[in-house]
Amino acid sequence: MLGTVLEGGVKSYRIYFGVNAISTLSRELGKSIDKLGGGDFPLDDLRKAMWVGLQYGERNKKITEEQAGDIMDDIIAANDFNYLSEKLAEAMGATFKSSSKAENEGEQDSKTGK
Repeated sequence: MLGTVLEGGVKSYRIYFGVNAISTLSRELGKSIDKLGGGDFPLDDLRKAMWVGLQYGERNKKITEEQAGDIMDDIIAANDFNYLSEKLAEAMGATFKSSSKAENEGEQDSKTGK
């Protein structure tokens, strides 16, 4: 199953940032894709990222932003804030790594003819 699992005190949660999720997050935050990967994220943006990631990871579009915040509280209580932010970064980074790996393989194929 795709995505990153975050351990909470109540249960485990799956977040996933594929193309559709990244597109949704970009639109929701009003930021281009290249602005999503780095820098500081205000708490509201982190909650929105968690909300989008949960919708796609848990395959449940009915999850609200407020529920995402409650889930974040559960994860932070069971671990800490750094754990949450690192897992979000890991999940988002996996999407960008996958696309850059495919680009690199495509470049290699065109150079080698394989």
